[in-house]
Amino acid sequence: MRSTVLFLALALPGLAAEAAAQKLPAQFDHNRIHLVVRASDGSPFKAYVDSGGGINSVDRALADRLKLAPAGELKGDEGTFQMVEFPAWLTRAGVPSPPDVAPFHGKLVVLPEAVVPDADVFLGAAWLAGRVWQIDYGRHEMVLAPDWKPSVQAHALPLGFRVDDHGTRPSSMPRITVTVDGKPLDMLLDTGAMIPLAPDGAAAFHVAPGTIVGGGFIMKTVFDEWHGKHPEWRVIEHAEATRRGDPNAMIEVPQVTVAGYTVGPVWFARRHDANFTGSMATMMDKPIVGAFGGSGLQYFRLVVDYPKATAWLTPLATPK
Repeated sequence: MRSTVLFLALALPGLAAEAAAQKLPAQFDHNRIHLVVRASDGSPFKAYVDSGGGINSVDRALADRLKLAPAGELKGDEGTFQMVEFPAWLTRAGVPSPPDVAPFHGKLVVLPEAVVPDADVFLGAAWLAGRVWQIDYGRHEMVLAPDWKPSVQAHALPLGFRVDDHGTRPSSMPRITVTVDGKPLDMLLDTGAMIPLAPDGAAAFHVAPGTIVGGGFIMKTVFDEWHGKHPEWRVIEHAEATRRGDPNAMIEVPQVTVAGYTVGPVWFARRHDANFTGSMATMMDKPIVGAFGGSGLQYFRLVVDYPKATAWLTPLATPK
């Protein structure tokens, strides 16, 4: 899990809807979403969209190079962090600014290093919350769509959010229910779940080693249960490259059911149970066992309505 981006909770009350739909400069890379523009100095610039990440951030080196304007400090569980203004040139390029709500008030938190290796800015729950987003994995489009209305084919998927005593959402991490092998499982809706592939994993995806793909995560307890009950499900022991150099396992689940639609196959990378029972648990409304990301979301046109705590899913004829 991306522990670096989960250290802070944030209060994000519902916001007024924008006046019109806005198509974003999205680029889908192996079912991961980047917003691709030019920076103020003309260099290529990527922002990563991750519904399972806690804060909006930029790394120190980039903030200094682009001379992002300082915007005060923020005290968190891991120390005090400088904040910078969300660049006006990024908004003009088609990337909406974050909500102006406490504690970040639309600013970016400066971190020592980039959260995502192939992105310049990280846009997490603090950027997505309070609005309505249409994410089309077939057309590779992302739209800010305040007036979107569901079609007959779209199935509703309730989103669970942790709510504090004041009625606000401390983290805006969306929980969904996914059914695997007839068993409902609570998971994080995680557009940013990413798996850097080791050689064995890359061969299964027909890509070069080191490629980062959109995937899903599942706690070891459930992974072992699946593998024991279904030895025919494909497991690649050395699939995911890790920083410590010890490749991690992935399992291919033939079918999952979400919002009444059954799709597959879907890949999940194994994670220690503590990834979901530890700090992540404090951000969810209920315990979760994993994260449902691009490997499963690729089969859908997805609309995430944060104010109404509902996602809408429409299946695609062919995943992209």
